Amino acid sequence: MANLNGTENHVFTKDDVIGKGATCEVYKGIHKITGETHALKIFEHRMGHASTREIQALNRLQHPNIVKFLGEETELQSKRLVAVMEFCDKSLYNVLCEPENVYGLPEEEFYIFFRHIVEGMKHLRQHGFLHRDIKPGNILVAFEEDGSSVYKLSDFGTAKPVMETEAFQSLVGTEEYLHPDIFKAAFIDNYTPRTFDVSADLWSLGATIYHAATGNVPFRPYGGRDNRGMMFNMIAQKEYGVISGEQKTPSGNVVWSRELPATCTYSKWLKESLTTILAKLMEKELRLAHTFETFFVAADDILDRRVLHVFSTTSAKSFQIYLKKDNKYSDVQESICLETNVPADGQILCFDEGYLKTIVGETEPVQNYPITTMSSPLVMIRNTGLTDCLHHEEVCFWYNSRFLPDIGHTFPMTIHLDNDLRVARVLCQNIASIQKKIDLGCITQELFYKTIFRAAQWKDILVENLSLETRLYKERVKDISVMCCPVMNNMVSMPTMEIGKQSLEMENKTMDSELIAVHSTMKECVTIMEKIKSSSEATNKVFPKTKEWLDNKCQMKIQRLLQQAKEKKIRFEERRRQRSFPYHEEQLHKFDRKEMIELHKKSLMLWKDQCKPDLEKSHENFLRWHREFTALQKDIEQLQEKINDLKAKLKAFVKKHAKSNFHSLKSSMGVTESSCYNTPKSRKSAKRKDLTQTLITQLDSLTSDMSDLKKDVSESNEQLKSLEQLTISDLPELENYVDS
Repeated sequence: MANLNGTENHVFTKDDVIGKGATCEVYKGIHKITGETHALKIFEHRMGHASTREIQALNRLQHPNIVKFLGEETELQSKRLVAVMEFCDKSLYNVLCEPENVYGLPEEEFYIFFRHIVEGMKHLRQHGFLHRDIKPGNILVAFEEDGSSVYKLSDFGTAKPVMETEAFQSLVGTEEYLHPDIFKAAFIDNYTPRTFDVSADLWSLGATIYHAATGNVPFRPYGGRDNRGMMFNMIAQKEYGVISGEQKTPSGNVVWSRELPATCTYSKWLKESLTTILAKLMEKELRLAHTFETFFVAADDILDRRVLHVFSTTSAKSFQIYLKKDNKYSDVQESICLETNVPADGQILCFDEGYLKTIVGETEPVQNYPITTMSSPLVMIRNTGLTDCLHHEEVCFWYNSRFLPDIGHTFPMTIHLDNDLRVARVLCQNIASIQKKIDLGCITQELFYKTIFRAAQWKDILVENLSLETRLYKERVKDISVMCCPVMNNMVSMPTMEIGKQSLEMENKTMDSELIAVHSTMKECVTIMEKIKSSSEATNKVFPKTKEWLDNKCQMKIQRLLQQAKEKKIRFEERRRQRSFPYHEEQLHKFDRKEMIELHKKSLMLWKDQCKPDLEKSHENFLRWHREFTALQKDIEQLQEKINDLKAKLKAFVKKHAKSNFHSLKSSMGVTESSCYNTPKSRKSAKRKDLTQTLITQLDSLTSDMSDLKKDVSESNEQLKSLEQLTISDLPELENYVDS
C-alpha cells in the first residue's frame, strides 16, 4: 500500500495515473464516503499562479460541454494543490486511436461531437475566455446511461480572458494544431515575443475538427515533428481554400487538397459545409478567415437542421440528408436527388409500413417527420428502370470497392517491437474496416427484405383493388348493353312519322357506335388487368420469403475477431514499452504475431466468402424484382388511364341516353298522350311506352347501383388509403360516373 495517497476527501494510488505533464499529474481518485470516481489534478508547487488561474476559470465556466469542477483540495503528503473534477472515460484523442476510427468518427458521432464542441466554445466566448490549446487530447468524452457520448472541453491551464479584439503574447499550444504565427514564434524564431489574437483558437479548432472527421491532422510533413521547417512552410504558404496537405517523401512536393478525403464517407452536403468552414478556420489572412461570430453562424446552420436517414435501394447506399426544419416534402426529394441523381418524379419514398407522402403529407414541415435511424430509414425506390438517369453508384456498388489500406510488408522474420506494433495496428484497423462492411451489409440486406416484403403486400392489395374495379366496370358495361339493345330495337320498330323515324335511326346509330367504343375500352382494360395479375405473381417469386443471411452470425463472428485482435495489439504496446523481455515472453510474442495474421485472414475470408456473396445475391434479387416492379408500374399506370377513359365514356353515355330516350321517342312519334286514350292503337302505344319506361327505370337503377358501388369502393379505399400512393397516378375512384 506504499503507493496509496489521498486528499481531504479522496484516496488514490500512484498506479491510477490518467496523465502526466510538465506542470501537473492527473489521477483517478475515489471519494472516501460516496465511492464516486473523480479526476484529481495535482499541480506542481512552482505552478502556483497558473494553477490558481485554471481553478478560477473552471469555477466560472460551468457548462455541460466543459469538464465539471467539483472542488479544491490539498494532497496530504506533499501539500500540493488539487483540483477535483468529474471523471471522463477517455479523450477524443483516445477515441480516434481506436481501430474503428482510423478514418475519423462515424457521421452520426461526428455530428454529436461537432454540436458539443460548438456549444462549449460558445460558452467559453460568452465569458470572454480563450482556451489556447484546443486539440483532441484536451476534449474529454463522458458517456450517458444510454451509452451516448458527451464531449467536454478540458485542461484550462492555458486559458485566459481575451476579448475578440484583444491580443496576448504567451506561447502555448500543440504543434499540429498551432496557428502559423504562434508556430513561427515558438519554433522558427526561437520564442521571439509577438502578439496574437483570437484567431489562434479558431485555427486550432479547425485542425481539431478536421482530425475528428478524417482521423488525421490536416498538415503532415514527411517526418512529422522532426521536420518543423516544412511544417511551417505548409501552414504559412498554403493557398486560401486548402484544408490539408501531405509530404510523402523526404524531398517530395506537398500534395494539397481543398476537400475532405474519399475515406471520409459523410453525406455530400455535410462534407461541402464542413469544407467551407474548415477553409475559413485554418486561414492566416484575417480578412478571409472566420471570426467566432461568423463561425458560430455557419455552425448553427448545420446544427439547426433536421437529419433524416435515407436508403437508396438500387445503389444499396445509406446516407443522411440535412434539412431546414421548415422544409417540406419537395425539399426532401431535392436533397435525395443531390445524393442519388434520381429526380423527384422518379422517387417513391416509403417509411415503415406506408408511403411517406401518405404519412406526413406534402406540406408538413420536416421537423414533424418521424424519427429515422440507419436501420429504420426513409426508403427510396426508383419508379423507372436503371437505364434512366443512371448514377455512378448504381454501377460501382460500395461493397465492390477496395477499402483496405496497403499493409506493406507483414511481420519480418526478426522481432522489431516498433515495426511489429505498426503492423499490428494496421491489421487491427483492417479488421475494424471489415466489421463496418459486414455490419452495413447486414443492415442493407435487412432493408432489401423489408422493402420487397412491404411493397409486395401493398401491391397485392392494390392489384386486387384494380381487379375488383375492372370486374365491376365489365359487369356494368354488360348491363348497359343488355338494357340498351331492346330500347334501340323498339325505337326502330315503332310506327313514327318520317321525320321522327330518321331522328330515331340517327339516335340508334349514335348509341350503337358509343357502345362499341365502350366495349373496346373495356376489352383493353381486361387485357391489361390479366397482364398485371401475371406480372404480380411473377414478382412474388423473385425474392426469398425467409431471411437466410440473418442466420450466418457474421456480425457476431467479426465482433469476436476484432476483440481478439485488440487484445493482442494491447500486448504489443505493453512489450514495446518494456523494450526487452525474457525468452518465454519472446516466444509468446512470436505466437501473437502469427495469431494476428490468422485473425486478419479469418476476417477477410468471412467478408469475401460469406458476407459479401450473400449481399451480392440479395442485391441481384432486388434489382431483378425492381425490373418487374417498374414494368408492373407502367402497366398499372396504363390501366388507370384506360379506366379513367372508360369512366368518362360511361358517364357521358348514361348522361346522354338514360333520361332522354323516352322523350325523344315520344316527340318523334308526333302524338300526345291524350290522343291515344281508349283506342287499340293507343293501348298498344301505351304498352310500348311502359316497356320503354321500364328500361329507363332499369338504367336509373343501374345509376343507383353504381353510386352504391362507389360508396363500397370508397370505404375500401379509406381502409387502404396508405396504398393510394403506390403508383404515380392516384387510384381512380368511382366518383361522378352518373349525375346524382
